[in-house]
Amino acid sequence: MGRLPTGSLAGINRYSRFYSKNYTPYEGDESFLQPATEATKELWNQVMEGIKVENSTHAPLDFDPDTPSTITSHKPGYINKDLEKIVGLQTDAPFKESYYAIWRYSYDPNFMRNL
Repeated sequence: MGRLPTGSLAGINRYSRFYSKNYTPYEGDESFLQPATEATKELWNQVMEGIKVENSTHAPLDFDPDTPSTITSHKPGYINKDLEKIVGLQTDAPFKESYYAIWRYSYDPNFMRNL
């Protein structure tokens, strides 16, 4: 096939070729799945309550304008620590957005402070 060209599409072509050669679609049904646990249902209800508030206000519930978002910028976050088996919120609180998320609202870093 030859050498890939340099530039932004080279990496995309490389990954696309890798996945097309190494991916096998699952063609079965959902019978291998287990039903949601009570903890999962309760966590989901808590998430949906936060989403309802965000949707009604059209704004984040919480915002950190001072800490740029990176993989290590915030302490561990939980929706409900007692119920969770897998953790990994992007910030230290549910529905909290941080600096890089501001771009979805405005390129002005003071945008949220001026509301």
